[in-house]
Formats: sequence, structure tokens, C-alpha cells
Amino acid sequence: MNGRAQRLKWSAICQATIVVVASVTLAACKSPGVNRVSAPGGWGKYVGTIRTEWQPDGRDMRLLEDVHYIAGDGRNWPALKGSTINGASIPKAFWCTVGGPYEGAYREASVFHDIACDEKKARWQDVHRMFYTGMRCSGVSESKSKVMYTAVYRFGPRWPEPGTARSSARMAAFLPARQPTEAEAHAVEEWVERRNPSLEEIERTTAIPGAPGP
Repeated sequence: MNGRAQRLKWSAICQATIVVVASVTLAACKSPGVNRVSAPGGWGKYVGTIRTEWQPDGRDMRLLEDVHYIAGDGRNWPALKGSTINGASIPKAFWCTVGGPYEGAYREASVFHDIACDEKKARWQDVHRMFYTGMRCSGVSESKSKVMYTAVYRFGPRWPEPGTARSSARMAAFLPARQPTEAEAHAVEEWVERRNPSLEEIERTTAIPGAPGP
């Protein structure tokens, strides 16, 4: 079976799979590692237990209690009771590349990323970096974390600086131009695995699809 046929096969399997998660238990980070992103202190820690319930639409889940991700630089990223999550902040083409937002080790980080993208209280650049450090905190490999960071940074949500005017026209100017294709998601994955880029290179390069940083 050639590469394209394999991708089509796994795409079909991915699209036919329904992932159900009732709760995720959070504890201290599995692998502190060396923090290349924030101040000394490792990748941070999770505080609390993520407990959710499905909403009637069958797509959204609601948090049943407060939880927190304390990043390595000490910044507190809260996910408060009543918040809604659905994985929408992560481009769907990458769900079939590295797994959906409710499965695997990066599910904890996806909860905080979803909520921070919805609230837009922090800079979009900081929110996407938090997603990367949160994944590393959960023990996700450097390579997979960089693939997912590329996905959200170059194709994920963007918004004006907190505290600035947010007219419809201004908000539209910050939205990603389009969603990635599955072929582009695979191209990103291959590029990251081959090059092992820094986060700064991921943000600035023109060698891969998606919008580079400002």
C-alpha cells in the first residue's frame, strides 16, 4: 500500500472513530524536562481533576469543577467550572495525524487551550505557547508537541491584543485564512520530524503551510 493510500485508509478510520472521555485525572507533570519556553521551573503542573459531562448536542462537554495549569513561569491558566470544551481550537486535519483532542497524553493541554482561545483574555501567542508547555507537562514527546504547536500557531485562532477594540472587521483580520488539509497536516508532521525546529522557527518559517507569526 503506497503512502497516499495509507493516509486515506487512516483518514477513514479516524473520521469513523468516536472518542468518549468521562473524566481525566490530573497530577504533577510526568516529565519536567528542560524548559526552553519559560523561566526555570520545568514544564509546570496541573492542579485538580478534570471532570466533565456531555452536553445535549453530543459534541460539547462542560467542566464540573475548577482546575488549573500552573506553567513553568508561574502563570496560572484556569479552567473554571461551567466552561465548555469541544476541541475546536485544534485544526481537525491534525486529529487524524496525532489523535483527537480527547485522546492521548495531550488531552489535558487541549482543555486549557480550548478555554483560553474561547475567553481571549491572554495574547493568542501566549495561549498557543501554553498549549505546547502543557503538552510537555503531560509527557507528550517533543516531536509530537511541536507538530501540535505548529497546527495551532499557524492554523489556529488569533485575536487582537487583550484590551483593544474588537470590531467584527478587526476580529476577522486575525482569523486564520483557512483550515489545513490532511495532506498539509502530514507535510507539517514530516517537516517537524525531519528538522526538529525550534518554536521560533515554527512561528517564522515560510517552508511549511499556514500563516507565520507577525
